[in-house]
Amino acid sequence: MAETLENKVLHALGQVIDHDSDQNIVSLGLVKDITTEEGKVSCVLEFNEIDQKKNEKIFEDSKKAINEIPGVTKINIVTTYHKKNNEDSDDDTSISSELEQPQPESVGTSKIKYIIAVSSAKGGVGKSTVSVNLASAFKHIGLKVCLLDADIYGPSLPKMIGSKDKPESDGKKIETIKKFGLSTMSMGYMVNDENPIIWRGLMVMKAINEMIEKVNWGEADIMIIDMPPGTGDVQLTLTQKLKLTGSVLVSTPQDIALIDVVRGLKMFEKTNVPIYGIIENMSYFVAPDTGKEYQLYGESKTEAIAEKYDYELLAKIPHDPLLMEQCEKGHPLTDLFPEHKVSQMFIEMAEDILKKIKLNKLSETT
Repeated sequence: MAETLENKVLHALGQVIDHDSDQNIVSLGLVKDITTEEGKVSCVLEFNEIDQKKNEKIFEDSKKAINEIPGVTKINIVTTYHKKNNEDSDDDTSISSELEQPQPESVGTSKIKYIIAVSSAKGGVGKSTVSVNLASAFKHIGLKVCLLDADIYGPSLPKMIGSKDKPESDGKKIETIKKFGLSTMSMGYMVNDENPIIWRGLMVMKAINEMIEKVNWGEADIMIIDMPPGTGDVQLTLTQKLKLTGSVLVSTPQDIALIDVVRGLKMFEKTNVPIYGIIENMSYFVAPDTGKEYQLYGESKTEAIAEKYDYELLAKIPHDPLLMEQCEKGHPLTDLFPEHKVSQMFIEMAEDILKKIKLNKLSETT
């Protein structure tokens, strides 16, 4: 008799090891439910302890194991955590990382479920390119997305999405500029492209507060904040005024960029903002005629920095001519050509970050 897909899944998960106990997750009782239908596999992993990195590895190993089964077309893994209601009770409460609906954070009068800072602590590393394409990637996977360009002195969002519109206001609330399925705001909408913004600190802080308090963001699943370079007052205000769900750091392979990335890591650590990983931008160039990879900035040390500070290297984004071209044309590559290999990198990152958010929220519910 042919082995059923459900049994194949169970066997595959039996190869996934919890390295703390050196036992497989099936024998430990972590696999609670498996259902299959025409190549689609759903299962429940019930964790017994809150350990984000360990649980995340089990999640990834389980997904990989199921994905290697011939005939599997779609995978849905729901993770739950069971805790005792009190120290003397054996009753459990199940908390699903997939089904739990978080309480939205307040951004002025708006409600946003998750707020993610994209930071570099240094200019010129392509942080805005990453922010726009990451926002488009979250939209691609079905989320309602806001994008805040918080770089007051060097706003680039209007150029990146090809908009010259001016925000409308009723005197109390400022409406966002909506394009490519994103609700956006930037100081670049307010000023002429050729006019420099020559403001002292108090004016900058006022502008930041207005973009938080007076912009009608509505309700959204996620807000991406394109953070300004540095680790000063503006960055701290954004970090403290908005309850950030987490952050990602953007760097190029250059040593000088990585020095600032470490500063950014330390800033988020000191302000207790979860760091989901590091993105290396302009990592390499692929010659279109030969397919050979060239390291434009020499040997990268980003992976070593990520390992040293115990953070994940989320992706190595190549220096891709089409990505740059679409930035200039004002239509994010991830929105225009979602099947492009670079777009797929952003989409995979969005899925990875969303999974990390849910696991982190799960660990907080204790």
